[in-house]
Amino acid sequence: MSRRDRRPRVNPLTYAVDPLRHVVFAHITANAQLKARFNPGVTWFGWHVPIGVEVVLVLVMGLVLLGAGIAQFRRAG
Repeated sequence: MSRRDRRPRVNPLTYAVDPLRHVVFAHITANAQLKARFNPGVTWFGWHVPIGVEVVLVLVMGLVLLGAGIAQFRRAG
């Protein structure tokens, strides 16, 4: 395992795309090698992040950014 594989992913889009990949790969026929290559999942220091946690992270990030946008518009008015 390389150093790059062990560090946490900080791209928020990663947590939105990974659950979609799981859905797609659950409905197609592919060998294990192909699934492992194109649907590796997200890991934090070797721990595989469950889909539920990824979905919650996306929701929380969305709510935080929505709140920041609302605050900006209230100050501007």
